[in-house]
Amino acid sequence: GRSTRRAVLGQWAAALAACPCCAAPPASARSNAAFARAMASSSAYERAARDLKLELFAQLDPARSQSAPVRVLCELGIGTGPNLRLLPERVRRDARVVGVEPNVAMHMYASRAAADARVASFELVEASGESLPFEAGGVDAVICTLTLCSVRSQEDVLREVRRVLKPGGRFIFVEHVLSEDEPFLALQQRALDPLQSLLADGCHVTRRTRGAIEAAGFAHVDARSLTLPGLWVVGPHVAGVAVA
Repeated sequence: GRSTRRAVLGQWAAALAACPCCAAPPASARSNAAFARAMASSSAYERAARDLKLELFAQLDPARSQSAPVRVLCELGIGTGPNLRLLPERVRRDARVVGVEPNVAMHMYASRAAADARVASFELVEASGESLPFEAGGVDAVICTLTLCSVRSQEDVLREVRRVLKPGGRFIFVEHVLSEDEPFLALQQRALDPLQSLLADGCHVTRRTRGAIEAAGFAHVDARSLTLPGLWVVGPHVAGVAVA
């Protein structure tokens, strides 16, 4: 009935408000700025994802992963920069960190976040994931969180990630996806996806991102499916590390 539909839409709106990539539709300069402000103030998702991100980002610390130091780190769709403070201290101190973000209204917030996180070498580039401003093999690691849900072509973006990563470089990803183990939730995601895409600038809650990453030609992919609590249709996630 009407009350049920109202409750479902209310739950959907609450879930989107918690997810920074879905906060508003950046279709113009004015809405770009509104989207940036909404992302800057979106803390519910970051609280839910914090421990997961810390675990994955720790692999960038050679003291913990026995890997080579990260000299150049790229973050795709850096947004307002919530991941910067979660990077290992050595990365923030020693690496050149490049944020790729097509919405220039985000840049002010990301720059502030970099300063607050004490990132020694930080720069922002207005570009898309389909055309990254790096030479082939010029990047040690790429971070991508809540970005592959809204890119036009996951295949093209992942091809670019592989191109810019040096051999053995790491691609760290945290993305919301279509539920694979809860059929009713997947049904709800499919029902809401057209409205979601319209209102959230092309963000989709029905993507099978894990399969796209596993098919992208990386030398090794370590991915896991999980659900972040309290986020409903944007709760199902895939997260992990792919090695070029």
